[in-house]
Amino acid sequence: MNTSVIVLARNNISDLKLCIKLIKSSMDSNSYEIIVVGHDLSQDILSWLETTPDILLRISESPNMSVMWNEGYRCAIGNEILFLYGSVLMNKYAWKSLSQALRQSDKVGAVGPFSYMTKRRNQTLDGASYTSLSEITSYAQQVEAAGLLPQRLLFLEDFCLLTKREAIERAGVFDENIPRDFQDIDISLRMIKSGYRLYNIPTYVHINRDDYFQQPTDEAAKKYFKEKWGFLPEYSAIIRKEILSLGDFSKNGVEVLDIGCACGANLMHISEINPTAKTHGIELNPFSAAIAKQFGVVHCMDIETMNPSIWQEKFDCIIMGDVVEHLKEPLEALKKISFTMKKGGCILFSIPNVINIYNMWNMLHGNWNYEDEGILDRTHLRFFTKKSILQLMQDANLQVDIIKSCNVSISADLEEMLRNLMCLKNVTATEEELRTYQWLVKALKTE
Repeated sequence: MNTSVIVLARNNISDLKLCIKLIKSSMDSNSYEIIVVGHDLSQDILSWLETTPDILLRISESPNMSVMWNEGYRCAIGNEILFLYGSVLMNKYAWKSLSQALRQSDKVGAVGPFSYMTKRRNQTLDGASYTSLSEITSYAQQVEAAGLLPQRLLFLEDFCLLTKREAIERAGVFDENIPRDFQDIDISLRMIKSGYRLYNIPTYVHINRDDYFQQPTDEAAKKYFKEKWGFLPEYSAIIRKEILSLGDFSKNGVEVLDIGCACGANLMHISEINPTAKTHGIELNPFSAAIAKQFGVVHCMDIETMNPSIWQEKFDCIIMGDVVEHLKEPLEALKKISFTMKKGGCILFSIPNVINIYNMWNMLHGNWNYEDEGILDRTHLRFFTKKSILQLMQDANLQVDIIKSCNVSISADLEEMLRNLMCLKNVTATEEELRTYQWLVKALKTE
């Protein structure tokens, strides 16, 4: 028995029947077993499963997803374990790609596909268009033919998670103390700490509308995760592709420093696209830094108090994603950091824009409320506009090569306010500046 498929059933019998039908048509007979786990399942599902002898049913007394996954795992006998939501529609192309990718190397611990709707968008593929099962299969073929490369990630979502049994045995089963939402990130990070790699494979499965993806994040789970790991994945475990796209990491032996590297997602990504890259990181949070150390030489330190002479003219590229706004003295810090760069080297920044229209709306309604995240993150010490960013770069003797706007969609009320502001004679900020949520900057050391 190669693969144990553990299907998490919800109370939708048509979804479950179709999910299992497609598992059977996508995988070689006699190479798999199907285990259905669920809590408080409807009588029609129970009656159908009782008449389907090739499916093992495990009824959980707990609605906790981790508990249900573990109950399925404990009775599984396969060397590979596929955790699958009962709303996911597998296809033969996706299954072949996932299974081949998992078996490609001993270092690979788990793999997952794309879909059109995922919880954290790490594995979301926008633009999918189809209306039938046959079109889903054709679309999966198109995704695979597009030439995308597998992408190494710090975590995979569990809507369709194919793992090696040995990876689970080394990392441990799902943490049953997590209510929901973070169980897949938790086990992913433990696999990484156990020495395994996780990959998002360029293939596609469809998810029928599942209420789980529409639910807000469980705050109790969020709190538990932060207490356990010392950070939140939304900040610490994401590859900042929009920033990295400004740089060139192709040079043999390129020296890269990521300041505020968190769990090292950027370092991991750079090492993956250029194995000769020499990756370094600085991170204040010791818990995040402990994970990042697997992807480069990482120092747990404060850049404002560091001695730059240890890295004099060492780096080709420095990354500062959402860092400058946290500094007490940004200009002095940039002068120090510039000392560590080679001539012709670059710094890549992302910096929040304080005059974003959403923030202006709140200010003009008399509000300046600090929040847990966003432009008015309560840990921000400095605030910037495009003009003040350009001035900061000039004062630090850095030449701005690129400054690029990052936007988010805004409401109809904000659109109306923006139009009205643009009509005011004395407003000199441009519409782009008011729409911008964050500025992406590439600055060069020319001296």
